[in-house]
Amino acid sequence: MKYYREKSISERLVQARETLNNALLDDEIKEIMASSGYAEAEFSEGNSRLNAAESLEVEQEAHKGEQVKSTADLIEIYNALRQQFSLDRRVIRIVTRANRGLYEGLRLHIKVKAGRGAFIQQATHFYEEVATDPGVLQLLADKQNLTDEFFIAGREGLARLIAAINFQQQMIGQAQVSTRARQAAMADLDEWMIEFNRTARYVFKDNERQLRKLGITVRGK
Repeated sequence: MKYYREKSISERLVQARETLNNALLDDEIKEIMASSGYAEAEFSEGNSRLNAAESLEVEQEAHKGEQVKSTADLIEIYNALRQQFSLDRRVIRIVTRANRGLYEGLRLHIKVKAGRGAFIQQATHFYEEVATDPGVLQLLADKQNLTDEFFIAGREGLARLIAAINFQQQMIGQAQVSTRARQAAMADLDEWMIEFNRTARYVFKDNERQLRKLGITVRGK
């Protein structure tokens, strides 16, 4: 059996709820603990700390879930844009390959960047510069019968990627804030529970049944 300090957050919350509920429902426990300084006000304080910790645990888990989802969405958008970008570049490389100066000036001889930051810079240059170059647009129209609408999917994908990155950062920030708040609430609850457990161990040192009812691990058992 693990002692309170050794348990996970979820296990400590369960034990705290069990301890407080049973302490308040058992007349013998209430009476003896009251004589040791745990009257109604002290139990009210314990419940208040527990309610705050439970609420923030739920909130933190929700923010963590949102962070995980935003990361998954970001990866999906990123992969889709890389694929679209490669297709768009392939077409432009075909129509400009006879014009070496234009081809290299538009950086089409460089491989698609691997890192996300470098890739975003490369894609931004491509869709802002290449997609508005009159010479490229003319070649697209002459050789592929395409207009600047050819670049819409890529441009929209780049905008979605940047928005997804910003949103993920917001979710990470919210998760971090909720984690710190949950940690502070758990510290408050742990302080109350550790002192309560210490007192209960002393007053019920010869009554293992009541200790077990309070969810308190009996030493050596």
